[in-house]
Amino acid sequence: MPMRVLKNAIMLPIDSAILFFALTFSKKLAAQFGYVTAKSTAVK
Repeated sequence: MPMRVLKNAIMLPIDSAILFFALTFSKKLAAQFGYVTAKSTAVK
């Protein structure tokens, strides 16, 4: 039991960091795509 708790305590920050980076990356990607589509529609 204590070993599992220790493993969870170690994995939680790692999972949180991965999730945070994934969210930040997808936001940047979405913003880039939004910028590109807005730019292309403005040109037309």
